[in-house]
Amino acid sequence: MIIPASQLGVSYVVYTDGVKYYVRKGGSGLPRYVSDDAGDVINYAISNLPDSGGRIFIKSGTYSVKTPIVINKTAVMIEGEQLGYGSVPGAQLVLDGDFHMITITGGAYFAYIRNLWMDGNNRNYSAIYINNANDVTIEHNFIYRFNNAFIHNVNFMHILRIIDNWIESGGGQGIWLGGTSTVETVFINNNYFFGVKNAVVIPTYPSDVFSVVISNNIIRQTTLDAILVSKGALVVIEGNAILDAGSASPNTYDGIKLENVSGVVVSGNEIINYKTGNMKYAVEEVGTADYNLISNNVVKSASTPAIVKLGANTVVANNIQLP
Repeated sequence: MIIPASQLGVSYVVYTDGVKYYVRKGGSGLPRYVSDDAGDVINYAISNLPDSGGRIFIKSGTYSVKTPIVINKTAVMIEGEQLGYGSVPGAQLVLDGDFHMITITGGAYFAYIRNLWMDGNNRNYSAIYINNANDVTIEHNFIYRFNNAFIHNVNFMHILRIIDNWIESGGGQGIWLGGTSTVETVFINNNYFFGVKNAVVIPTYPSDVFSVVISNNIIRQTTLDAILVSKGALVVIEGNAILDAGSASPNTYDGIKLENVSGVVVSGNEIINYKTGNMKYAVEEVGTADYNLISNNVVKSASTPAIVKLGANTVVANNIQLP
């Protein structure tokens, strides 16, 4: 039986003296490995875990990541001591090279990333890059200054949880659910997005997309559409607060854009121009979008009406449009 990483004790501890990075086995003892590259040290810990996985605990401090961190085993958890913010120290990983900071690959199951501060240094790469993995959880992280998609899926089978993260200030999308395989059973809940290109994008090229729930997120000042769905069925977008989308170009981008899709539920969201007045529509169907439900939202946009439907079979009901 494989035990999920969240249930494991500490296998390795990573720590720093401000100059070098160290890893020791368990909660005490002498270091097993030393390097001036935090990625190298974390990869050492991963490579020495048993096939059943384990938990790598990163003490508070600043860690320069000079080589990509690769999770390619089952049930690997990487957890920071605390998230930290401002004057409160946390486990802060800083990207120092042209690569994705953490890649989850090799058919890994039960990967768990928690309590990390990830700083992309404004490089054109991702914080977490998922390529051929199952049952991935990304929870309670601060992800900052990445110019590619902050969380970038290119190929995973099923179950992705992105919960309670703070995703801020970069040229990339917050979450990109792409790839060529099926995107199935995704939960994007209780996250805060600020100053990113889009908060969530489901592009056109996965082979299939279904059972995606985007709920209870706060999304502020995206430069383009806050949520863009270009493929999928059984996609639910509910209970989100979307403020001031489309800052890149006034009266061009939407709070939620449904492009050539059917079977999407958009309900119980607050989607408004709060300060900037840039957002064209709160919800807009484009292309062949039809058979969607848009209901019980509170909306305000630069253009009126705030909700634009194209599909003859789409239902728009019980929304409140603010003046």
